[in-house]
Amino acid sequence: MKCIGTLVTEELEYTPGVMYLKRTERHKYIDPIAQNIVIADIPPMPINIYLTGPQVLTHVIVQKHMDHFNLFCWDKFIINSNS
Repeated sequence: MKCIGTLVTEELEYTPGVMYLKRTERHKYIDPIAQNIVIADIPPMPINIYLTGPQVLTHVIVQKHMDHFNLFCWDKFIINSNS
């Protein structure tokens, strides 16, 4: 098989005090005999529509329900946590 490229998926992750992007690279291969393109499956995500990791979702749920965090202020929290 010959490598013909890569597909990159970025997922937002959270550890206390730090937001970061988790980068997953999946290589694309071509099978010269069958002329098929083979790509590895994407890792499972909690919600397929959004590119957020489980730590981010857990943090949002805890902040919303335990600390009464306003979801409209979430973008300000992300900006402040990375500075």
